[in-house]
Amino acid sequence: MKKIVIKVPEPGEEKRDVDQEYMSTVERLIRILSLFDKNKTRTYSTLELAELLSVSQRAIQRDLRILRGAEYPVEERERGRYAFSDTYSLRRAPLTREQESLLSFMSEIAASLGGKFKEAFADLFKRLLAEDLYTPFFAKVVSGKMAFADSSVVRDLEIAIDESQRIKMQYDKSGEGTKEYTAQPVKIAFFDGFWYLIVQNKTGDDVIKFRLERIKKVDILDETFVQSSQIDKMLKESVNIWFGNKRGERVLISVSAEVARYYKEKAYFPLQKVVKENKDGSLVIETFPAHPEEIIHLIMHWLPHLVVLEPDSFKEKVRGMVAEYLGKT
Repeated sequence: MKKIVIKVPEPGEEKRDVDQEYMSTVERLIRILSLFDKNKTRTYSTLELAELLSVSQRAIQRDLRILRGAEYPVEERERGRYAFSDTYSLRRAPLTREQESLLSFMSEIAASLGGKFKEAFADLFKRLLAEDLYTPFFAKVVSGKMAFADSSVVRDLEIAIDESQRIKMQYDKSGEGTKEYTAQPVKIAFFDGFWYLIVQNKTGDDVIKFRLERIKKVDILDETFVQSSQIDKMLKESVNIWFGNKRGERVLISVSAEVARYYKEKAYFPLQKVVKENKDGSLVIETFPAHPEEIIHLIMHWLPHLVVLEPDSFKEKVRGMVAEYLGKT
């Protein structure tokens, strides 16, 4: 596998070679930190950063908001031009808890992607910060190594999403060979250890999901579309990749007293709500899955502490799965 080589521009260098590898968000945040730290006499506009990193200005604006939210002293020195504060140095300044948390999270994301992303982050992290840096934070994302899409594919998808442009894509559909799709891309999303392209359907009232690493080619069309106002709502309500725009019928689930505290503290199911607290400490919760798969595996994971109360069709589905498993043991 070709290793990413990231060259930090010297003052006065205008832009990086357009043929260099596309920078993931994680790598891009570290690159911006590096630019600000190594070129203290220079300020950067969002346009300059966008050209250096081969992304849109919107992406750079989001990156700067993330860094400021993590308490990095990114200042607007002149109108529209940014740099670190005069006295700040990555090597000399102690990290805040927010910065440690952000770096730990980015490290875990890079590790989850494996290969070039893990190597690139580790190399940049060592060059930017003390090698013996200790952080009390740990963000577990996924174990093992996973494939990622071709860098040019991701770059084109990001452009299409930012500009709300339709695409044609070549997709390796499992067991059926390569298929061509015309699509309206709205998000690149990470769920349960895998990256997906989220596409809204023609009417904009629902979404389709494609595994990102199976997308082999993307052509951006000279056609725009209006992103559905429901996309963000769908994503906020989601708990895994099985989400959708139309929520199904209510499912009632009994939660044993032994694990009830977890369900009071965290919403494991979509639109989860406690509807009854029993004297023995157990709970009854309700949820509205868009698809049975959105909750069925969660229920199986928590057995025997969860019992489906209604509807009967869902109770029978769980019984059938348990019976099938017991029949194999």
